[in-house]
Amino acid sequence: MKWKDYCNKILSTIDNANFYNSELKQMGLDFHQHGDELKGQCPFSDKHLSGKDSVPSFTVNLLSGAYFCNSCNSKGNVHTFYSYTRKLSRADAWYELGDALGIERPTS
Repeated sequence: MKWKDYCNKILSTIDNANFYNSELKQMGLDFHQHGDELKGQCPFSDKHLSGKDSVPSFTVNLLSGAYFCNSCNSKGNVHTFYSYTRKLSRADAWYELGDALGIERPTS
C-alpha cells in the first residue's frame, strides 16, 4: 500500500464520533453534540491568548472529522488533532492511528 492510500484508509476507517468524544472526555473538556457536530471548549489552550477557551469556540464535524476553533483558528482532522495533542511527528501520528485500527503499514 502506498503512503497516500494508507493515510486515506485511516481517515475513512476511523469512527470520528468515538475518537473525538473519547479524546475530549480524557482532556476533561466541556462539550456537547448537536446533530453531526460536537461543540465545546478548544483543547488547544496554548493557542489562546488567555491560556484557555473561555467562550466555547471549538467545533468538530463528525461526518468529515474536520475541526475548527473560531477563537484561535486551529483547524485540521483526526490526524492533526492526534499529532498535536500527543506532540508526535506527522509520520508517528499516522502510524499510531493506523496500528490502533489494525491497518497494515505502507511498504513505499
